Amino acid sequence: MNTDNTELQIDEEKLYPLYKPWESPSKHRQDDKIVDGRRGSRLIVPHRIREQVSAWRTERYTGVSETSRQLLVHWFGGEHRINEQPFRYYFCQQEAIETLIYLYEVQRIHKVSDLLKSYHNNAMTVFGIAPTEDAWTKYAFKLATGTGKTKCMSLAVVWSYFHSLREPDSKLTTRFLVIAPGLTVYERLLEDFNGGKIFREDPLIPHAWEKDWHLNVVLGNEPAGAGIGVLYLTNIQKLYPKRQRKAETYQDFVGPTVKPSKSINIQEVLRDRISREQRLMVLNDEAHHVWHPDLEWSRAITFFHKTCRERHGTGLVAQLDFSATPKDQNGNYFNHIICDTPLGEAVDAGIVKVPIIGKEKDGDLEPAPAIDAAQKYRQHLELGYNLWARSIKGWEEMLEKLPVDKKEKVPPQPVLFVMCEDTLSADNIANALDTDPFFEKLNGRTLNLHTNLKLKRNRRGDFITDETKISDADMKILRQLSRSLDSNTNPYACIVSVLMLREGWDVKSVNTIIALRPFTAGSEILPEQTLGRGLRRIAPAGSDDVPFERVAVLDHPKFASLYEEALGQEGLTPIIRSTEDIHSYTVYIYPDPEKNGGDLEIEFPQITDAYQEDIFTLDALDKEDVKSKCEGMEKLKLGEASTTIEYTGEHMLTGEVVEQMTMMRTLLQNGMTAITYFIKQLEYTLGLKSLLFPTIAPLLEYFITELLFDEIVGLNDLHLIQRLSDQDVAQRIQDVFIPLIADHIIQTEPREIHDNSLIQLSNWIPYQFTAATSRPAIKAKKTPFNLVPCHSLFEAAFARWLDTATDVTAFAKNQGPEALNIDYLDAMGRLCRYIPDFFVRLQSGDYLLVETKGYPDGNAEEKAKSAVAWCRSATQSGINWQYLFVKQQIWNEFTGNSISNLIATIQQNLFTEEEHNI
Repeated sequence: MNTDNTELQIDEEKLYPLYKPWESPSKHRQDDKIVDGRRGSRLIVPHRIREQVSAWRTERYTGVSETSRQLLVHWFGGEHRINEQPFRYYFCQQEAIETLIYLYEVQRIHKVSDLLKSYHNNAMTVFGIAPTEDAWTKYAFKLATGTGKTKCMSLAVVWSYFHSLREPDSKLTTRFLVIAPGLTVYERLLEDFNGGKIFREDPLIPHAWEKDWHLNVVLGNEPAGAGIGVLYLTNIQKLYPKRQRKAETYQDFVGPTVKPSKSINIQEVLRDRISREQRLMVLNDEAHHVWHPDLEWSRAITFFHKTCRERHGTGLVAQLDFSATPKDQNGNYFNHIICDTPLGEAVDAGIVKVPIIGKEKDGDLEPAPAIDAAQKYRQHLELGYNLWARSIKGWEEMLEKLPVDKKEKVPPQPVLFVMCEDTLSADNIANALDTDPFFEKLNGRTLNLHTNLKLKRNRRGDFITDETKISDADMKILRQLSRSLDSNTNPYACIVSVLMLREGWDVKSVNTIIALRPFTAGSEILPEQTLGRGLRRIAPAGSDDVPFERVAVLDHPKFASLYEEALGQEGLTPIIRSTEDIHSYTVYIYPDPEKNGGDLEIEFPQITDAYQEDIFTLDALDKEDVKSKCEGMEKLKLGEASTTIEYTGEHMLTGEVVEQMTMMRTLLQNGMTAITYFIKQLEYTLGLKSLLFPTIAPLLEYFITELLFDEIVGLNDLHLIQRLSDQDVAQRIQDVFIPLIADHIIQTEPREIHDNSLIQLSNWIPYQFTAATSRPAIKAKKTPFNLVPCHSLFEAAFARWLDTATDVTAFAKNQGPEALNIDYLDAMGRLCRYIPDFFVRLQSGDYLLVETKGYPDGNAEEKAKSAVAWCRSATQSGINWQYLFVKQQIWNEFTGNSISNLIATIQQNLFTEEEHNI
């Protein structure tokens, strides 16, 4: 474990996320700088569509069915809670389903040719759309690895289901076919869809509509059963005609075929059952396999379309294709891509890890002139092993210290992933890593994954392999073993593979990749997919607790250049460093059993939230509410607004006029443009994700034309339009409508103790923390944890002082997945959550909730008020709680050695500075 802060050289500007994954991105990296504005898509069609969708979102989804609008408001109108934790859909997931609905309902674009005609200049000439591409509706979604394609699928399913059920003229459906390319991806989808799990656990279905939700999830050859809706989930091999089920070039890595029963042709029964559905929507996962109509996957979909049309006259409702790399074998993107979330955005948002490419400081790593791959790539393997070994040291120390009952809660161990050239190389390398004393920590813990192996057990009962063709049964065992890699009981520390991990493997614990395979595939997919095996985060995406995680990739001779080119197209420039400069800056934070034998326990009661947000209550707003809000408010003068601004420049010292000019004023186009503009500002201020237009627009028009000015005026009156550009008008609208809206959507409840049980920090789940020079993890005697993770040097200094303070018996950083977070309303009336910095227990038995602040925070007072209210409620448990706010400028001049001295100093400063209780 590396806790020496002076050794950590982290480029924080490059590595830290810029925005939360559930927020619309407004910044990105460009030429190693952070700049305003969203990354542009390299794809013309999605780039142009996203501009329209953004404007449409601002208008609160005008032009769609009421079913669609209510679903969009429900999904994205505010924060949900899953297992008592806040939840929001990622912005990329929101944009994907919004784009689908916008094109289908608003633009009514149901053909690829119409899509290209509308959004691509001379598209028909460039692409020459074949009739087969326009046979039914197709939309493709380019979503970077780890951005949650399965959640996008579930949103699309729920939308189609309720649209079909509630809209009289709907041509959508309640019948779905979800197709995976093989067992690997199928098993991943199974975790979410089996038994309708994702529809029960995610906030997909409005509460009032739950009684109408009847969707049976059918796996493989199960009977469909009765019900309004059905979702068939299968891998593509089960949909092939019997005579064609064995032949596919990619089948070596997507998984084995399933042998049909001798008594019944199972795949034909399944094909027939699905093709009897009157209306069917097909959703393809890892859809880059469906790149040509002559492929068997494409033929299977064509079969369903033709058969459904012959039987019912309808055909497929739509085909939705999801992939991080929707390209054909020549590297050309699909024509029907409608949205694009490049990998760069996913990294910036903190959805996936930051890739760091490790290069040998003296130049490229060159293979040795040897036949045996283990000798040929010995230098690569040793460097990669050392890189991985640094990161596992802290994990092993944690595991050694924790008692048995706590080990089940630790994060998974870091995993090394080796991508090989061929199966023979994989065998040689896996054997070396598994037996060579140099790779001691991998001995007996290396898993060799490729389809040229046969599993058997050795005398100890461990699975080993010999070089015969793998059986279906053995392959199933191997997959189960490999899917346990993210478990903290995982027996393997290294994966060696050729193509097995190309897709569908969500191995979050991979943190080091050795790339020994030359990436020359014409599709240019492999570099992105290889990196994708290590991109998924362990901590929740966008978490404040772990602002970023990293995956280190050891350079192949041609690897970095390919990555710079391929990932550059994805808006991401990988960070390339010498392997000696890549330090282990991921540390593990856990309750230290050796300390918990002493008197270091910290505990606090569970307190209920004070605020709940309900966007649907806006529908009750009317003109009388607006009028009531304006009572006693002086009206503005309409007057004669000038269309010019006179500018005069005076000499700073003499006052002499040295410059004069007349500038034309920027005016709004018309009154409705002003309405849209002001609503957009309100939505941004309140954080309501473009939800106000239908309700607020008529009320805002009423306010502007009848209540705001000293005379009633028409919305398109020129004097009004000129006047609406003035700052006093914008400010008055904010003053009236922000509290008006906030008062209606925020419901307030008293904070109360949830139950009588206390939360003890000694029971907290271990977690990872990404340390850096300015974010150290320090040792302390008075904390129940092994380390104190600090977000700043000020926090670190304060923690060291708490460790020596004479009246402090225990303290802890409020950090990790179980951290206390308190709901509050910010200065604009928006519902937010606040994580105080420290818990402190005093010799008196009293507790402090402490916030350290080294920079101005516009919401400091609002946070403090909620924290004080929380402490007041917590005191009802019988233990006295108080809130302490420590400003760095006060701390810098403080020389005392006790909390009581610090409190006295802060109170004196509060009195002299006339601050508000903080």
